Amino acid sequence: MRNFIILVGIALSLTASEILQNFIMGVNNNISEVGYGLLSNILTVLVLGLFAIYSHQRGLKLSFSLWIIYFGVFATMVVDTAMMSQEFFDVVMDTLPTAFVTSIILAPGIVYLLGKWNNNEQPVDGPKNDRSLIGWIWRIILADLLYFIIAGIAGIILFASIDGINEFYKDKLPPISTMLLVQSLFRVPILILISIIVIKGLQLSTEKKSIITGLTLSILLGIAPLIRPSEIIPDNIRYGHVVEAGISLFLYGLILGFLLNIRSKKNEITVANNG
Repeated sequence: MRNFIILVGIALSLTASEILQNFIMGVNNNISEVGYGLLSNILTVLVLGLFAIYSHQRGLKLSFSLWIIYFGVFATMVVDTAMMSQEFFDVVMDTLPTAFVTSIILAPGIVYLLGKWNNNEQPVDGPKNDRSLIGWIWRIILADLLYFIIAGIAGIILFASIDGINEFYKDKLPPISTMLLVQSLFRVPILILISIIVIKGLQLSTEKKSIITGLTLSILLGIAPLIRPSEIIPDNIRYGHVVEAGISLFLYGLILGFLLNIRSKKNEITVANNG
């Protein structure tokens, strides 16, 4: 309960900083938007906190892992949004610096407030990599292909289920070749990197690692950002994306948890007392 209260407090502080930033920039703080923003921040911080609590890492190493997860997710979302704009680089450069500063403060803040900054306790080594280079290469290639299969099926279901979605995206999306290139070279590698960091950093069983990896991708890249009201995407389409991205990314992360898990019976750690 103490950790939960701490994490909610961090989310409240993050929301307050967003309100202050909007005020400085002359943007009105709509009560509804603030409420959805708070919910989004709570979900985001809870997922980051879950990783921090069950991680064998501490101090700067744990802060760096959290920073990569948060900033990597934010960079991916910014690029996705920018692809729908005619001013791609302006959107990226207007948004990423703020995300960078926020992540630099948020990551060590979570670590410190959860009591995992000091190294007073005996450090615990994570699982050692006993997998060959070839073993990693084919797994990463398979992970890349699985993303397009799962995302493609989810997209087909989404476009078949929501009225008006084809008309909405007709003149907003770049050519399919550009989308595939960006996804292959940017989005998917970041998702795989985040998954490896989560899997390698947790001191839990393979099954629990897989569930947390799924939750991390689903909430940080799907549910949390999409529950915020958008001036670009109509509500019915946005809610459809919440369901589509939430489910598909959870399944993808769940599979990656098993596919990319660093198996080493000698060094595998189980923490029964943490449940």
